[in-house]
Amino acid sequence: MKPKIPITTLCLAMAIIPSTLFLHPRSVHAEDKVKKSELANNMEDVDEMMKKLRRSIRKPEADAQSLQLIVDLQKQMLTCKTMTPSKAAKLPESDRPKFIAAYRREMAGVIINFCELEQAILDGDHPKAIDIYKSITDREDKAHDQFMEKDQEKP
Repeated sequence: MKPKIPITTLCLAMAIIPSTLFLHPRSVHAEDKVKKSELANNMEDVDEMMKKLRRSIRKPEADAQSLQLIVDLQKQMLTCKTMTPSKAAKLPESDRPKFIAAYRREMAGVIINFCELEQAILDGDHPKAIDIYKSITDREDKAHDQFMEKDQEKP
């Protein structure tokens, strides 16, 4: 005589077993990822603020929100400016100072762009603000190609 297994036990087993089959590959995959640097984490915060700013700069009634986002972005960029991209560690020692200076120059330029964006919003010139925002995002794409390692870039 075969032992009887309650239907609830069978259902539970059917729910648990398939999910455990996928645990190992996920944990191995997680180990393959590169640990993000502090700079990369800060830049993710910048990306989130930029998304919010993209929506708010188009609306004059959201100027207060835009101005606060710009201040927050300026602070974040000042913090990032003093950090060193992890890509610098992979360069020959002789090339690092030039690379770091170029990175810092780029960051200073972006901070200047944020000040110009702030002035445009304070002047009520939203078309100009949108143009400056676009130039910042274009600059961001080029800078990421230059200063970020390929495995840290956005998918």
